[in-house]
Amino acid sequence: MEFRVAIISSKSKVNYDLTTILAREIDRVKGDKLSPKIFSTPPSMEEMVHFTPHLIVVCLEPQDKDEGLEFLSSLSRIADRIPVIICGAQFEADLMLSCIKKGVRDFLKYPLQDTEVREMLQRLIREVPSIADANRSGISYIFFSYKGGLGTTFLACNMAVAIARLKRARVLLWDLVIQNGDVPFFFDYEPTVTLSDLLENSGRIDEVYLRASLPIHPSGVCILAGPKRPEEAEVIRNDQLQGLHQTLHKFYDYIVIDGGHSLTDQIISAMDSSKYIMLTTDLHLPVLKNTLRCLEVFERLGYNQQKFKILLNRYNSKYQKFDLAKAEEILRYPITYAIANDYVTVSRSLNTGIPVADLDGGSMLAKQFEGLGKLVLADFKLEEKKDSSSLLGGLKGMFEGGRSKKDKQEHTEAKDKKGNVDVRKNGKTKKEEKSHAA
Repeated sequence: MEFRVAIISSKSKVNYDLTTILAREIDRVKGDKLSPKIFSTPPSMEEMVHFTPHLIVVCLEPQDKDEGLEFLSSLSRIADRIPVIICGAQFEADLMLSCIKKGVRDFLKYPLQDTEVREMLQRLIREVPSIADANRSGISYIFFSYKGGLGTTFLACNMAVAIARLKRARVLLWDLVIQNGDVPFFFDYEPTVTLSDLLENSGRIDEVYLRASLPIHPSGVCILAGPKRPEEAEVIRNDQLQGLHQTLHKFYDYIVIDGGHSLTDQIISAMDSSKYIMLTTDLHLPVLKNTLRCLEVFERLGYNQQKFKILLNRYNSKYQKFDLAKAEEILRYPITYAIANDYVTVSRSLNTGIPVADLDGGSMLAKQFEGLGKLVLADFKLEEKKDSSSLLGGLKGMFEGGRSKKDKQEHTEAKDKKGNVDVRKNGKTKKEEKSHAA
């Protein structure tokens, strides 16, 4: 298929570089063939509509600011359907803001870099047009643990990516650990706009503002990072966060929140507004006792089993001291899902800042996050069909990987040595051999 790009530029060298790199990266990202049309002067709206581009690139320099902004105003009518990006050697802050207000989605700095063009295309391709919807009421999920170091952030990040891959929807990953949050590190991402910026500009939040402030990461999610400085976090009020949460529900289909491990008023408010609380634990006895305390707090808050779901992280059935049934007995609630203890894949993901699905989509860990995403999107309907014991049995099978035929044969032969089973020997059972001998 062809990918039509309208380039508005009078500079032949820029046009050559744009068409060359765009052709290469569009083929790499989408597998399509570039079909460019170059306009040396700003075209009329009729010319633009007649060409019907998939992407519009406007080359703009500060000295051409007035003419360029006037042209962008004429494009604003179609900017919600056709992405408009600006290419230039330098961008002044006021010029960028003016462009954003007129619907510009992204900026490319000249000279062009292949990786920047590729990431821009990935963001645009994964975008869903017209994210503002008066009838939209997004769904929130919050990850929480009653003890640090249980991998809550890792789980939140990778489940958000899984949902973005499973649904063609707007997914926001919100780092609500407002002091020293780590979500950006898990994506090797340096945010330009943080929670503090959104709260300061709460009256300006609309579709255009969010597109520019929280662009779609190549992983498919938008990332709302916490404040950059601790002193910024100290002045954030709970009512501000509640108001922002309600606003963001209008612009995003799914909001995945990293709630950390401190049960503050702000986190409780986010829990109240979330459909499910994903309570993270593991099979170490001190952690289980802390999780039990947290469940008791949930009970006092009026949360029932439909509100919270217990996730078991770093599960390794071969070496765990407690099995799943014993953990459920301690917690008094069923474990909904478990994530395997895959140290190698997790380490690679953390060290590279690449989510598991992008790092190794065929890994067991990636498939487990996909399974968790499907379960969450299905409102945990699996629980309606299976009781707790059968679900846990399936989890054990998933993590143990099942025995191969050879393993089963060795297992059977081992049991035979103990006189527990009647196995075949040279095609005959022992009973048949005795009968034949008689």
